[in-house]
Amino acid sequence: MNSSRTLACLMGIMLIIPGISLADPGDYDNEGHGKGKKAREAAVNEQFDALDQRLLAIEFGLRSYVAIDCNDDANALQSATLADNTTYTLSGMCNGPVWIDNHRDITLQGDTTGSKDDGVKLPPGLPVNPVGTVAITRSSAIKLENLTLSALNYVGQPYLFDAAVAGLSAGARSFVEATEVDVIGGDFAVDISNGSQLALHQGVTVTDYNRAGLSAYNHALIITHAPVTVSGIVGASTETYPYAISAIGNSIVEINDGGSFSGASGKPVDEYPTAVWSGDNSTVHFGAGSHPTTVNGSIESAYSSMVRISGNLTLNGAMAAYHRGYIRATGTAQSGGPIYAGDAATIRFESSNLTPPNADFPYATIDVYRQGNFRMNDTMVDLGGNTLYVSGFGIINLRGASNLGGADISCHDPNQISIRNGVTGIGNISCMAPPPPFPPLVQ
Repeated sequence: MNSSRTLACLMGIMLIIPGISLADPGDYDNEGHGKGKKAREAAVNEQFDALDQRLLAIEFGLRSYVAIDCNDDANALQSATLADNTTYTLSGMCNGPVWIDNHRDITLQGDTTGSKDDGVKLPPGLPVNPVGTVAITRSSAIKLENLTLSALNYVGQPYLFDAAVAGLSAGARSFVEATEVDVIGGDFAVDISNGSQLALHQGVTVTDYNRAGLSAYNHALIITHAPVTVSGIVGASTETYPYAISAIGNSIVEINDGGSFSGASGKPVDEYPTAVWSGDNSTVHFGAGSHPTTVNGSIESAYSSMVRISGNLTLNGAMAAYHRGYIRATGTAQSGGPIYAGDAATIRFESSNLTPPNADFPYATIDVYRQGNFRMNDTMVDLGGNTLYVSGFGIINLRGASNLGGADISCHDPNQISIRNGVTGIGNISCMAPPPPFPPLVQ
């Protein structure tokens, strides 16, 4: 806003805003020369500054603050008429579901900073399964702070895929930020879809979900700016493929500052419960933040998707790429389980570490099969006495200052193996050996 606005527009605004006036004619002599010019200029500038502030208030709306006491009335938040540019401070656990549709700049926060004893919960016995404890849609922009969102009463409920219950749901190009928030339960604890975005800041935990902890679907984005803890229900999951992180349909999940990620489990660990799944042209990226990352369960990439590891990641599980999937580790990735690359997929390690399998993973440490490609550059490997298998037109490329730690290599055709540039620690190379059985992958 400046003095270049037209006089007609300015006069119209002055008519509706009190306290703004044109200069008094008495400030000028008969020839139009100003009297007290500097004083008048200062007064005019002050009035324009005031006008700027008032017009901004009109354009963006004055912020309102509303207290919602769910200790006295659990349905108080449901009964409230939500408005843009408003902060709602909750006391106690409010009944959900709460539907936020086509709203801008709404904040839901607890009444005490650093406390999470306020929030929203789904009561048992709702006649129709809700979309989520808090469901956000149609380009809404929402902040969540110092809250608990609970869908514990809706874990493992029968549902059609598109009607799963979430602790937090955002769709239709909405934007959500969460700080000091616990999301508990639901089939999808956090479900971000259809062009929506979620930013997670400090103090976020996602627990006790049935199918997926962080789910990004159909051009969605989830990005973390602080360590996040994601852990599903253990031993009671009703899902065939539960995940801590799921990116599907041209979606992206960016883990920028570490955390712990464990998939829900209803199966024994040697059946490779999946912690991280990237599929259908999607990307999961573990960045080089200041905090380490631990993944409990397998990491899998398929269908022209990628998992990239550029930070310090410890994997307690298998790593698998298939159906044109791609996994690339350029950080200090440590794998505690077997590694599989097959079906025209690629796994590539650069300046990383591979450790032997533990007792829960008795299979071959590295298996490259069906036109899979395994590449290793400047990487230290300890296969714990196991063998690197290359079968079914798979290919391995070993480069740089890599060390296999004395591991043997078994292959069908010597042309499947490319070793050069000072690779050390290679045991016996035996070709035309029978391949091991294909791994029991969950996908």
